[in-house]
Amino acid sequence: MFGLNGWLLGKMDKIPCVSIIIPAFNYAAFISYTLDSILNQGYQNWECIVIDDGSTDNTAEVVGGYAERDKRVIYVYQKNGGPSKARNNGLSRAKGSYIQFLDADDLLESRKLQCHARYLDNNPDVDIVYGGARYFRTEYPNERRYSLMDNDAPWMPEVSGLGREVQEALVEKNIMVVSAPMVRRRIIDQVGLFDKKLPPLEDWDYWARCAIKGGRFQYLDEDGTLSLIRRHPNSLSYDRIRMRKYELRLRRKLSRILQDKSLIASNEQILSYYDGRLGVELVEAGRLFSGIWRLLNASYRSSSWNESLKWVYSAIVAPFAPRRNFQKIAYRPIKESLNLLLRRSA
Repeated sequence: MFGLNGWLLGKMDKIPCVSIIIPAFNYAAFISYTLDSILNQGYQNWECIVIDDGSTDNTAEVVGGYAERDKRVIYVYQKNGGPSKARNNGLSRAKGSYIQFLDADDLLESRKLQCHARYLDNNPDVDIVYGGARYFRTEYPNERRYSLMDNDAPWMPEVSGLGREVQEALVEKNIMVVSAPMVRRRIIDQVGLFDKKLPPLEDWDYWARCAIKGGRFQYLDEDGTLSLIRRHPNSLSYDRIRMRKYELRLRRKLSRILQDKSLIASNEQILSYYDGRLGVELVEAGRLFSGIWRLLNASYRSSSWNESLKWVYSAIVAPFAPRRNFQKIAYRPIKESLNLLLRRSA
């Protein structure tokens, strides 16, 4: 029996280790399910580094129990600094050839590590392999939704390749949730750490930087490899205005680091549009001067004369228009918008 175990351990040593990095902040109620989904993986040569980001609940006790029973689970405490700092801390400690990110309330299907590690083993030119994701509510653990929008439509594009094609997709929007990919360590060594100034869009920024560095992406659709994203009242969330500000910050960074002139132009066009949308939302929220400034900034950035004129017009009428549903004034053609304003003031 000892000889068989020794043979198995010898075989395991030849398999590239997967480092799973889990930031955790006050998710003691959920992290046991997350860790169970790791223990239930078909692929067993992994280490799981849980970075406790200053939790005030019993996260340490829960994770500590797993670490006592299984030495592959590693508990690390840090002062609260956010998920990016926690992931960076995990990366500094990770020993694996492949990296799997996972949030402390989410799950991985049982073949996720096995299939993605095997694919990277067999395809040394691929840097990032990723699969699909589904959402579920805590009260409905068997639920599998593409999103939590009313129409429940898929949002993740299935992008494979490298270079301009992948960068173009990432300029348009994020292409995957943070736990969908398995990432080869070599591309992480080239790209560096997560940007702590971009929560909650730091993963989008990271994939874009991987693509700019020449990383090759592969979408892989195999049974049992889904990332399962939990939605509940304590999920990390941001209000719409704050989210818009972070996206603008991300897009300004993209314009600095992209090298393809046409992609920079596309990003600038999107940046101008979202600057204008943020201006409208600020006006509706009663933050008139901030809204007007954003609208004028959008006008200055816009490469389209018609769009530039629209944002200037919106800035001019903002003090006189009703705050509620200001978007109905801002997004209509100017003549139609003026008629609407005149009818309301009559």
